[in-house]
Order: sequence, then C-alpha cells, then structure tokens
Amino acid sequence: MGVLDIIPGVTTSKIIGGTVAGSVGGYLLAKLSSKQKLEQEKEQRALIEKQNEELIQRIKEMDHEKEERALLRVSILRHIAWEDGELLDAEKLYIINFIINSPDISDFMKIEAIKEIDIQPSTIKKIFDNYFSFFKTIELFKTREEYEGFKEILHQIAYADGTFCSKEEEFIKNILKKSEFYTAY
Repeated sequence: MGVLDIIPGVTTSKIIGGTVAGSVGGYLLAKLSSKQKLEQEKEQRALIEKQNEELIQRIKEMDHEKEERALLRVSILRHIAWEDGELLDAEKLYIINFIINSPDISDFMKIEAIKEIDIQPSTIKKIFDNYFSFFKTIELFKTREEYEGFKEILHQIAYADGTFCSKEEEFIKNILKKSEFYTAY
C-alpha cells in the first residue's frame, strides 16, 4: 500500500487486517518451523544413539588382546627402526604400511601409532630389555605365518639404511627367540 492510497476508514482496516493476518501467518510458520526443527533434532538424536550403539557393539566385538599384540609389534618395529639413532623414510614407510594393513588395530589406534613413529624411543630400550627378560616366551604371534611375516618386516627395516648393525641383529634375535615359533636364526 502506497502513501497515496489512503482512504479514510478503509486504510486502517487494511492495515489492521494485514497486520493480524501477518501475525497469524508468522505464528503458524514459526510453529511449523519449530515443529520441523524438533523433528530434525529428534531424527539427529536417534541417528546419534544408533551410531553409539553400533560403536559400543564394535568395541565389545573387538579382540583387545589382538590389538595389544599388534601394537606391541608396532612398538618393536619402531624400536628397531630407531636402533641406529635415526629414523629413515624407508623405515618409517615399512612401519606405516604394517600399521595400516593390520586388521587387529582399530582406526583410532592406527592414527595414534602413526603419530608416534617419529618420536625417538629413548627409554623404551630399557623397558623392552626388562620386559623381555622376565618372560621365557611372549605371545606376539598366534600363527607361524604371523611370525614369519613379522620377522621379514624386522629384517626389511633393519636393512633399510643399507647396513645391518650388530645391535639390530641382537635385538631381532632376542625378540624372535621369545616366540614359540623360533627356529635357529
């Protein structure tokens, strides 16, 4: 309605009618919008609850012992890679490949393990030496195939810098000797 459309009595009713209609329409739209938002929030909550239930089920189904064994193997790989005091890109790639292809490590733990590869394990040697000295055998492997595959990766990492130092050889031998699958080195 323009400024010049003033008709006494009629203009006021148009304004009042328009205002009331606009208010009622706005109220109805707000209610409808509010109802839609509530439904969306309800759907989102249901989706989140479903995802949480699925996550809890996956966690229950996970074999934590397998994951611990796999992470211990990653820790050993990291140790052997750092044995000569430096971490080469080739060594790092072997370890990352092992982590990524390990079905026993959860995705979250894979990310965390990869982030820790670059940290030089200064005190871990003492921990490994003490840990492995207490046990006659350790259950790092469930099958000979796991043992042989890990043995191969240890050697690949040890040879990644082009040399195979006596420290690396001794460490690998000490790790493998603790396995029930060990055969003369």
